[in-house]
Amino acid sequence: MSFSVEYLPNREEVLKESDEKCREQAAILSTVGWLFVDPEFFPDAKSLGNKPEEKITEKNKDYENVNDPWFPPHQLMTSWSRTDGNKWQVWDDPWPFHVCQGDTGDCWLMAALMTIARRKELLEQIIPKRHYTLKHGIVQVRLFVDGKWQMITTDFHIPQQNGIERFSQLSGNQTWVAFIEKAFAKLKGSYGNLWGGHPKDAYRFLTGAHSRYIPLKRDLDIDGLWEELVKYHSSGFLLAAATPLVLEEEKLRKVFYNYYSVNSNHAYSILDFKKYGMHRLIQLGNTNSVRWNGKWSEMANYNDATSKKFSELDRTLSNAKVFWMSIEDFVRFFDYIHVCEYQEGWTDYQFKQKISRASRHDGLIIRLNIEKPTDVNIEAHVEIESGENQVFLNIHRANNENQCGELIKSVYNQESTLTMGGLTLVPGTYFVVMVFCEIVPKLDVNWMIKSSSPLSYHFVSCPFSLFVDSLQQVIMKNGETDEEDENITIFLLDRGGGVYIMAENRMNYGYFEIQGNLKNADAYKSKSKNFFNEPMFLAPMTRRIVGMIQVNGDLDSHLDKSYYDYDYNYSVLFRVWKLYESVKAESEEMYEPIRVKKDLNQSEA
Repeated sequence: MSFSVEYLPNREEVLKESDEKCREQAAILSTVGWLFVDPEFFPDAKSLGNKPEEKITEKNKDYENVNDPWFPPHQLMTSWSRTDGNKWQVWDDPWPFHVCQGDTGDCWLMAALMTIARRKELLEQIIPKRHYTLKHGIVQVRLFVDGKWQMITTDFHIPQQNGIERFSQLSGNQTWVAFIEKAFAKLKGSYGNLWGGHPKDAYRFLTGAHSRYIPLKRDLDIDGLWEELVKYHSSGFLLAAATPLVLEEEKLRKVFYNYYSVNSNHAYSILDFKKYGMHRLIQLGNTNSVRWNGKWSEMANYNDATSKKFSELDRTLSNAKVFWMSIEDFVRFFDYIHVCEYQEGWTDYQFKQKISRASRHDGLIIRLNIEKPTDVNIEAHVEIESGENQVFLNIHRANNENQCGELIKSVYNQESTLTMGGLTLVPGTYFVVMVFCEIVPKLDVNWMIKSSSPLSYHFVSCPFSLFVDSLQQVIMKNGETDEEDENITIFLLDRGGGVYIMAENRMNYGYFEIQGNLKNADAYKSKSKNFFNEPMFLAPMTRRIVGMIQVNGDLDSHLDKSYYDYDYNYSVLFRVWKLYESVKAESEEMYEPIRVKKDLNQSEA
């Protein structure tokens, strides 16, 4: 086996290195009196781009005057959104209503930015305030790109038409929204390429945290949804919501949305929750100025003490862009909620692992050392050469023999990313084990571990039997007992997309034979291994995974016993067993037997 581990710089290290380069560049610009112009994203028609063809209509034409120069912020014309006489600044006391979408379909990004406006620690991480930004035009935006933190450097020239910003507005003379939008445009190749997206993707770029979406189905439990959303909000998670696409031919539905001034196919920010008597209300923010006009829309957005501190501009923007809506109306108009599991103040550990090994060779696991109670999230992005595979990410408490003890949690996926959240680990030592159900000779894994308190970790080599033991514990803990007598137990684990069958022989001297039968395999495009192909034997006092069915690419497929069955019988064919083992030893991985302890509570390598 060969392996390498590359430890990636954290957010602070990435900023420090880039900051030093920018200061040196600013010093050079200062001596000649020039402003920085980004040669990689030049302020021209190519960087401006085009609207998608399907968005261009008689009323919504493509960008015009594309060769107009781009202006630095201080050369833009005074507009309705900049009437307070404030000096130009990157950001200062930003509020969600300062985020104003322009002439591009990037509500997915703007909605996410609305939710981070009051998170000054996070905002400082994304777009640090630096003297050289407004003086020399060097803008830095820190984003999570391709599995690592990167500083996206641009200049401060803004696309304009007739002296007014084409895209996001610089409300209150604050540039942070426009500069972040420009960094995203650089990543995408042009502003035109910002059309269409999902808030969860914006959150991933902005925070590096795991982000996902929750579909709002018609039969959902509203009480449960309310409790879940309030829990997320209390945990500091970032939330956004999206409305469905309403087609032109859906006339009644379109009238319904227009009547209540709700944009279809649009992302909104979720800002707050509160109870008003028996009513449960959600505070939403719109990236444009189309304000919901249904029930509770006239309720004050903020208390009097807060509102009195607002300028006239802030009050105008707040009234135009932020509103309350009951949860009952919310589920009528919205079809997805986007959740970003960002945790303020947590520590990130990032590293890339490259592995090359032969079948049944020793492997690597991560050993975590926890000194005090710590909340931990673990994410692994897997790049595999051999195509589809079923992957388990398991965490065990280490036992006194330095083996996998109690299984704390297991997550499973056929996709490239596995995320394990919601872990609270007490002081002790833990093993993080990634198990592949088929031979994987080469793979790359991008790891990210987030923790509420500092922890230590390192890679350790372990025998292959540890991986087998880890998967067997998953089957025992999360699976079901299908058949059991005093000598034999059959375990079944249906993970959606895959069924795992494990047998345990508790006889001191007797063997048994087990044979599987797969029914109508072509009906659900499955593939099977081991006892579905030929009988398998189990030696005395051993536990073994004897069969697996995989339904390719369909995590929602669950297989009941109508798809398969099996038969077993006791055997005294000791010589046949030994011959079978010698033949299979070179080709099988997860089907290796593990010795069973007398108390049957643990397995050993």
